[in-house]
Amino acid sequence: MDADTGVEKMSRITIFAVFCGMFLVLGLSLVHGPEFCGNNFCCSNTGMQKMCGKIIFDASVDGNCEIYVIDANGENQINLTNNPAYDSDPAWSPDGKKIAFTSNRDGNSEIYIMDADGSNQINTTKDLSGDSDAAWSPDGKKIAFVRCIGSNDEIFVMDADGSNLVNVTNDSASDARPAWSPDGKQIAFHSYRDSNGEIYVMNADGSNLVNVTNTSTTERDPAWSPDGTMIVFISKRQVGFNVEIYVMNSDGTHQRRLGNFSGPAARPAWCCFSSPCTEEFSPPEYVPTTTSPGTSPVPREPSPLGYSFIILGVLVAVVVVFTVILFRYRRAH
Repeated sequence: MDADTGVEKMSRITIFAVFCGMFLVLGLSLVHGPEFCGNNFCCSNTGMQKMCGKIIFDASVDGNCEIYVIDANGENQINLTNNPAYDSDPAWSPDGKKIAFTSNRDGNSEIYIMDADGSNQINTTKDLSGDSDAAWSPDGKKIAFVRCIGSNDEIFVMDADGSNLVNVTNDSASDARPAWSPDGKQIAFHSYRDSNGEIYVMNADGSNLVNVTNTSTTERDPAWSPDGTMIVFISKRQVGFNVEIYVMNSDGTHQRRLGNFSGPAARPAWCCFSSPCTEEFSPPEYVPTTTSPGTSPVPREPSPLGYSFIILGVLVAVVVVFTVILFRYRRAH
């Protein structure tokens, strides 16, 4: 084999290998997809294969609000409640076997529980007050919810069967949106007891109440990070700006705006299965709670899809370089 033939053969082999690599990277980028998360439920390696990939929601499909379940691909939509009353606000139990929801089928809003297939629908509160916003404890043994007593909202905790009911807030101001910490020891909620909406954290029995946002603006809708170190919430901290999403350490430090939206944000939720944070959350730009944050959104790392196309671009550049080298070598010889 002469030198010309050897160089040409090596160039062709290199170009072929690069093209194979390009198609491999492109294929990997196309099959990579997001995990599907529901209310207190994520599709992950959790052992809950029966309910994996299903989403519950409420909708007025036939003019009456009902609870539906649907596969994550949009197929097999099923009406679970199928009742002429108003059914809303579904929440998966942690093991995916039960669903709590709000219904007025007994004349006022009550917390009901049913099996994941819609069977065994049971009224667990059985009270003349209005009950809503059911939230399961992480072990599935208790449910926190909001009860409207007169014109005042209070947070109650009960066993999942409706027994052992306790008012854990017991304040004249409105308290709502309870959210359990991942270890089940604390409950975050928003309250207007300081004349404006604030995020509070208390022990699950109502003790050790702490205002963790402590601002003059309104904060609502708290949700915990999977490892319990952070809380995401919504706030409107600048006049003329929308309600936006903020995050902070669970003790209220390092409050940080996550984005700048063209429309108001509401009810942020952290996916329930995720890798714990490896270090303390400390945003690059600390925003004191007493000032209006005018910071930019938190920088985001490129997704796996983005990395795939970066590699693809590099491989294309390699092909171009080898083609030019081969062309010039042939002209020179």
